[in-house]
Amino acid sequence: MEILIAIVAIFAVIWIIGHLKIFASKGPFSSIGRPSNLYRSDPHSDREGEKRHWLTTVVGVSFKNENGSDRQSIITRCREGEAILLIREPNNKFGPNAIRVCRTNGDQIGHIARDEAYRVADELDRGKKLNTEIAYIHPPKRSGQKAGVVVRIGVPQDCPEGVLASTRPNR
Repeated sequence: MEILIAIVAIFAVIWIIGHLKIFASKGPFSSIGRPSNLYRSDPHSDREGEKRHWLTTVVGVSFKNENGSDRQSIITRCREGEAILLIREPNNKFGPNAIRVCRTNGDQIGHIARDEAYRVADELDRGKKLNTEIAYIHPPKRSGQKAGVVVRIGVPQDCPEGVLASTRPNR
């Protein structure tokens, strides 16, 4: 009887682990929180004409824009799947790789984080077209919190393999 219980317990553990892996691999943000997986090389990308994509969080979403507009207010008008623009700001006081994140109407919602911006700055400077959209909008969970935005950057088929996969440059 003890052997039978042990065998059932082993199968139960294997079944649970298998289902946890399935659930962890599903959903648009299964790689969030694991930096090594933020960049995904996928020969079967879910967008036509792309060979891989990358997810990153927009920073600076709580600030006001130079024109006085409120980024949080702009985010409330954004929708998941909405196309966005990545605009280089090489003269930005916070870093030469700065990339502004804007809606197609020009409303700024923030920036790509400095630690991530170097991955795409060079390609944007060379005129490469990266497919970009809002992947997810994190609503505030409690009073006083700000909404957050995660963007999806799709790398076209014609980009060389090294794009977005290079190691971080020395500062």
